[in-house]
Amino acid sequence: DKNFGYEKPIILRGDKNNIIKSQLVLRNKSLFEQTIQYQLKWYDKYGFEIKSLSSYEDIKTIKPNSELVIIKVAPNKYTYSLQYYVKTPHGERIIRSNDEINKN
Repeated sequence: DKNFGYEKPIILRGDKNNIIKSQLVLRNKSLFEQTIQYQLKWYDKYGFEIKSLSSYEDIKTIKPNSELVIIKVAPNKYTYSLQYYVKTPHGERIIRSNDEINKN
């Protein structure tokens, strides 16, 4: 979909390695509003999903030619990686962190 773009999720760990946040930037490049649905899943170093309140599905509308920034806090300090599942009117994508979550 040429009207939809994103950046690889940014993953941040707090000063004392106790809080992990994820930030995802989604872009609507079209002249019309786009409604997206997303779900975030967190994983431990063995690949098992870590359930959390921030794993729920959410629906957002992105205005024409603008961005939506999604920021979520990991459920615990053992979070290792994540995946966003994003549905647009034109299909579904999986956006992965690809790398383990950096330890500062």
